[in-house]
Amino acid sequence: MPDAPHLPAEICFQILDDVCDDTSTAWQKYSALCNIRLVNRAWCHFASVALFQHITLDGSRCVKNDIGWVSRLERLSQMSVAGLVSSVVVHISLYDDDYDDDNTHGQDDGDSASLQESLFARLSQVLPRSIPCFPQLEGLHLLLLDRERLLDSHSVNVPLVDALRLIEKKVLREYFTAIGRCLSLSHLPRLNALSLDLSTICDLSPLLDTGDEAPEDSSETRSFFAQNISQLRHLSLTVNNTICRGCLRPEHCDYHHRFPVSFPYSWACVPHPLMRFFSYGLEDLESLTILCTDLHRVYIDMHEVWTTAPFTKLRHIDLHKVLISFRTLVSILDTARGSLQEICIHWVMRIPRRQTKAVTAKLTSMPWLEWAIIVTMANTICYKRREVPDLKISAAHGPGPWWGEEEEEEEEE
Repeated sequence: MPDAPHLPAEICFQILDDVCDDTSTAWQKYSALCNIRLVNRAWCHFASVALFQHITLDGSRCVKNDIGWVSRLERLSQMSVAGLVSSVVVHISLYDDDYDDDNTHGQDDGDSASLQESLFARLSQVLPRSIPCFPQLEGLHLLLLDRERLLDSHSVNVPLVDALRLIEKKVLREYFTAIGRCLSLSHLPRLNALSLDLSTICDLSPLLDTGDEAPEDSSETRSFFAQNISQLRHLSLTVNNTICRGCLRPEHCDYHHRFPVSFPYSWACVPHPLMRFFSYGLEDLESLTILCTDLHRVYIDMHEVWTTAPFTKLRHIDLHKVLISFRTLVSILDTARGSLQEICIHWVMRIPRRQTKAVTAKLTSMPWLEWAIIVTMANTICYKRREVPDLKISAAHGPGPWWGEEEEEEEEE
């Protein structure tokens, strides 16, 4: 094998990619890269980058084992290769395969909850010790194992749902407080992506409380936490259990008093912690994803939140079970007109019939927009620049139109 300095870095990494192709198992790739590190000092560097640049800790659905692998993250942060880590992905196990519906192994919910508490307690200890030790960190993603099942209402897994119910009142506050400490102990100058799976939107509160109490940087007027949050370009939040203390009856909210009895989503969650999160600025935010699972017939009302966050550089926006008004939609389209490339919004309260052409004009006039899907109370608006030159409006998979012409005229006035 040639000496690496005689080859461009891109060629060296391409060689490593060819050695570790898609047909290799994770263990085979790991073994191959470890062997390449032994060739010489130059190849040791490139193989180390390939090994440690992207760290992924996958849950195994065996909580006892996962409690042990969490410690690997702390050991890695103490090694010389910690400066090579650019992203950390942790998939957290919420239940053990032994604790299934049939309870075939005889374990009870108390034992399962105890293991889950131990896993989250261990994470709460390890994360603040490890994450600040990765100075080149660009992405931090703390996700739930099998999160796709929670997002799909047709394949909700009962043990996973029960696990959320068991742990959310016991250990999650300490866990999210630990995440706040991760972002408060040092400035991570390259951090630009943050993904969190929340039990409820209120889980952001302990995270933000820790950030608010963080001391200011000696060279800045803001804390490390404020610096790390304000520089984010990609933010993804998944709310798995939308019933929380932030929920209000629809009749208590100005934007829900016209909802009919037949409307299936009967509660509106006003995300006050999200307002606090956006108050840190996020002026460079390019991608915003907020997804609510279908475990409960609840949606999040982001109308007031959006007025506090005038993002001007957004390229991608994905809101699921997040309600905004027609005026808020127009504000989004106007504010980020020169940057938006992808739009997926579910729900918009309703678009007055006479304003449909105005929305059509706004979408078609956006220079970089590739596609848009906007689900309203009455229909779905789809736009694809290359495949469909104009807007396509079709019936939504929701309650269908329920207002009359008189209401529409009143709204336009």
